[in-house]
Amino acid sequence: MMPGAFGGDTAEYYARFRRGYPEAIIDEVVNRLVLGTADTVIDLGCGTGLLTRPFAQRVRMVVGVDPEPAMLAEAQRGTGHDLRSRVAWMLGSDADINMFRRLLGDGSVGAITIGQAPHFMDHKRFFREARPLLRAGGGIAVVDNGTPSGNRTPRRRAPCELHWRSGSRPS
Repeated sequence: MMPGAFGGDTAEYYARFRRGYPEAIIDEVVNRLVLGTADTVIDLGCGTGLLTRPFAQRVRMVVGVDPEPAMLAEAQRGTGHDLRSRVAWMLGSDADINMFRRLLGDGSVGAITIGQAPHFMDHKRFFREARPLLRAGGGIAVVDNGTPSGNRTPRRRAPCELHWRSGSRPS
């Protein structure tokens, strides 16, 4: 994605009109990956924080990452005081995943979430570089928020696809 493609009015419209994620999908990811109050989650392509904030209510810390400063500004504005200590907003993209490995260390992340943004990413490189970040039982969750009301074509994929590395789940 080219920086600036989602700035200005687009970021404001996303904040005002973009559909959020159903609690059931968030709960499914939390349950399947056994996420808890000791976990860190990285939300790539976080946009205005629609997926970031629900995870911040359930884990220790979420790092919302987006290449568009205007999206991050909207995300910060939309985050209540109760969650501000549990969310860090960072300018970046999937291309920065190795920086997270150096910063947080391998095996330190419970989940990496991607909502409505995987088409902007280099999938092969991202999955290869991201896997070492995940703790045992952790995973990568690609989450969809459903078909827009104007689109009558039925969805052909599940609303949440989980990808996790082999290893035992935490006890």
